Amino acid sequence: MSTLRKAYYRPGSAQGIFEALPVLWRWLLGLKFEHRLGVAVFVCTLSAYAVLLILGHRWRRRFEADGIAYWRAPKRERLAELTWGVWEPRKVAVLYGLAYFSNGYIRTSFSLWVPVFLLNVVGVSTFEAALFVGIMYFSWSWKMFFGLVSDGLPIPWRARRYRRVPWFIVAGGLYAAGTLVMLFRELETAPVWGVTFPAVVAILTAGAFYDMAADSYALDVTPPEFHARFFGSVNTTSQSIGSALACVIPPFILRVGGYNLVFT
Repeated sequence: MSTLRKAYYRPGSAQGIFEALPVLWRWLLGLKFEHRLGVAVFVCTLSAYAVLLILGHRWRRRFEADGIAYWRAPKRERLAELTWGVWEPRKVAVLYGLAYFSNGYIRTSFSLWVPVFLLNVVGVSTFEAALFVGIMYFSWSWKMFFGLVSDGLPIPWRARRYRRVPWFIVAGGLYAAGTLVMLFRELETAPVWGVTFPAVVAILTAGAFYDMAADSYALDVTPPEFHARFFGSVNTTSQSIGSALACVIPPFILRVGGYNLVFT
């Protein structure tokens, strides 16, 4: 380092951070692909939440300055706005409960059996198994942003605008793709990061999309008086039942169809 640069260099200063960037970049490039993937997911998720926090404060101040406050409207007006269509609480409760049941079963079974499969069958290291499990849920960390996109960017189709249906369709496609891989590839011999990881991420991302769409749809069609029953009882109970069954059923499935059938 030259004398002039030494004079202006201070540890912890902006110039010190600038000097450290090449070192950090070389360190990042020296990592394995799966390690770089983990760092990228962490940095992107943290950055996205920071941006959302900043924008949220700006939007709130702007709304308050404009006098926008939806819940100041009278109760009758809110109900009239939310229940102008046909309200079928039993049908909505059953469909919403099934969504949380399936997600509870899938997430718990993957959380329990993916590490066992990676460590005992494939034989990866403990660090690699932990990294795999940590990254495979990245879509759930971004679920709230998918909800913002669903609310703010409806998709027009045949003179109508859809906010929830496209996400249900995408979720079905991702789940079908991941399930096909699980059914027709031998997971014990397939590349972990080239085959198993994309299939697992596809299935869990489908669950995140499905969960977001189901929550949004239930909020769209449920009057406020039913919110406690739906979002405080139906979802929690259904998810708990699915999670409990995921602890009991997979050992029996494992004897019949192996891990391929457990993960479908």
